[in-house]
Order: sequence, then C-alpha cells, then structure tokens
Amino acid sequence: MKVARKRVLPIAGRSAKPVLRSRAAFVAPATNSFDDLQKELLQSDPDYRRVWDASAPKRAIAMAMVRMRTQAGLTQADLAAKTGWDKAFVSRLEGAAGAIPATKTLARYAEACGRSVGIVFADVEADQAQVIDAVTLATPVTTAHPFERLRGDALTLPEMAATEVES
Repeated sequence: MKVARKRVLPIAGRSAKPVLRSRAAFVAPATNSFDDLQKELLQSDPDYRRVWDASAPKRAIAMAMVRMRTQAGLTQADLAAKTGWDKAFVSRLEGAAGAIPATKTLARYAEACGRSVGIVFADVEADQAQVIDAVTLATPVTTAHPFERLRGDALTLPEMAATEVES
C-alpha cells in the first residue's frame, strides 16, 4: 500500500532541507478535539512549543484586533475601505503569523474602529501592576491622552484561566 507524502517546510532555525512525513502524521484521531491535539503537540514537540511560545504576543494582538473590529460592527472589507488598506493586508494583520504590527498601524486600525489604543509600561508582581508610564497612540475621544492618566496607578490583575497559563 502506497502512503501519501506531504512536503513540510522547515521550522525557523532548522536546516533548509524540507522534511517528508506521512500524511497520517498530520491527521488526528477523530475522537480528539483540536484543543486535545494542541495540548498533545505542546507537551510532546519542543519545536512546536518554541514556535507557539514565540508567536504568543502576535496571536494576542491579532485576537484583540479582531475583537475590536467585530465589536465596532465592521467587516475586514469595511475596515480596509476606512483605512485605504487592501483587504488582504487587514487579513494578514489579524492573523497569528508574521511580525507584530507597527504602532502607527495599530493606531490607524483602532481609529478606523472608533477605539483608543495605547501602550502601558508597568511593574507586575503576581496580581498587581504598578503603571510606570502609559502612552496614547490613537483615540477618538475629544479629551486628549487618556492612557497617560494611568501613570502611577496600581491595578489589580484578574486571575488567569488555566488555558491562558498553559499557552
């Protein structure tokens, strides 16, 4: 019986030679959920874990962007039209792959959604964060610099769910 083969591109940092694996290596048993497969891969494959951990900040930003856009009632096409970007660019911004968007891009995205965006610098210990500095990147609010007002604030951080801690 002939086994189907699939070409797999190398993970960053590995040799440029493609690795061939049987297609069966990529098919999870029907009884496993995506979450089960994800957990298994994170526990058993150090390369997968390294790539997953390295992409965590981009994934978190991408998910926040999608939430912001959908809460504003916009489609990717709507946002593209408001910003003058191509819809494919919006899709890439909202994807988990690639670099973290530049602050100018995040500001333009937030403005198109009618939202504010800023950066907060803080000392974090357990469930407390002391805001050292904060910078507003964009805001539709007429009152300027809403994030800067967070300077010096002590924030209580909610407890993280178990799934957030694992990933």
